[in-house]
Amino acid sequence: LTYWLVGSSRVQDVDPALLDADAREGWGNTPAGWVPGFALGHAWRQEKGASQGVLVERCRVLEGSGCASVCANVCKAPTQHFFTEGVGLPLTMVPDFEAQSCTLLFGATPPPIEEDPAFAHACLSTCALARGAESAEQEAEVQRRLAAWRKATRD
Repeated sequence: LTYWLVGSSRVQDVDPALLDADAREGWGNTPAGWVPGFALGHAWRQEKGASQGVLVERCRVLEGSGCASVCANVCKAPTQHFFTEGVGLPLTMVPDFEAQSCTLLFGATPPPIEEDPAFAHACLSTCALARGAESAEQEAEVQRRLAAWRKATRD
């Protein structure tokens, strides 16, 4: 179901302490509600935290961009906002920048951006902006593509 979108992933249990404390018992983990494990065909279990997490083993955004800021601003924040505000299902995403993976915690309200460690994370060594262009040829190619894009968007 999710492989085409996020790649290899697996459902996992979540420590109940990471989930919203004020959620009613079994919230988000009932057959009538949406739970990742249940929705993906796993056996339903009543206890809080059961199958309420998804581990995306290799994040395509991190792998493709190599940038912590792109992860946080282009993927994490909009996805959390969509699920928490749009769907009504609190979601916190916890990226692992070293492993280039991400854990989705369903039933956990995300912290404000100002308090979220992902938004304060330093540049990754794989980030093109952090390391700069590696050669004059690369810089020239970037400038050529940028000029072509600008021309195409003006026309």
